[in-house]
Amino acid sequence: PEFSMGRLLPPSGYSFSERVEMLENYFDKNHRYRTGDLKFDDKVLLISGMGKLKETDNPIQKFLEDNNLYTDESQISTSFKEDPKDLMEEYKELLGESHEFLFVNIHGGASLQETEPINGKVVDMYEDEIEEINPKVAVQMLYSCNNADFSNENYFGGEMLFRGDTLVVLGHTSQIGVVEQEGEFIVPRKIMLNLLANGASIGELQIDEWATILGDPTLRFRDLSGTGSYIMPESGVVDMGEVMLNEEMIHGTESRKEIN
Repeated sequence: PEFSMGRLLPPSGYSFSERVEMLENYFDKNHRYRTGDLKFDDKVLLISGMGKLKETDNPIQKFLEDNNLYTDESQISTSFKEDPKDLMEEYKELLGESHEFLFVNIHGGASLQETEPINGKVVDMYEDEIEEINPKVAVQMLYSCNNADFSNENYFGGEMLFRGDTLVVLGHTSQIGVVEQEGEFIVPRKIMLNLLANGASIGELQIDEWATILGDPTLRFRDLSGTGSYIMPESGVVDMGEVMLNEEMIHGTESRKEIN
């Protein structure tokens, strides 16, 4: 099957030693997840910062009807508040709570996210706030312009990936246009969630042609084998050769997982 690759690139605005430490911390939490020491609640977080979706539209029920991964209202956390300040405060608070997935539709740039202007007022979340927020969301799907632009020295998606417990960020390196239908949260695609429910890995999902995977694409979030293992079978090692990092040469290896 087709398989998407992932990037593990700490923001270049940090020193060499800081970037190496970020990689070490990432591989540590990845290992803890694979061995069962790091767990996430079977919950999804839905955030709409575009000012068009309201609780009265009953988007939760429509979401439940459209996927096999989350089937009960207790598994869904949301924020669709109309006031930008209230929405951003609740969004940050929910990021610090355990969830498997975040789906967020919000304005953004390479190093920030921001709410839809309402009465001339917008509220931002900058990349330097993420460490304090300490995200506890395993996979973040960011429908936000430029958040995964790894050419930016402090790119937002990189901060999300290397802080807290986050294992994968799915984002975009350029501007995107997303339109919410009336009363319906746009981002969770039925085929994506249903593939995950049936044991597919992140890299096996064809999110869309613009999305960039930041993090480990071999991770799964449902174990159908009964072994309690989320590691793909028949692992091996592939020599990645010499890698240039901040003008210092290192020799790297990367795990390779065979897909059944």
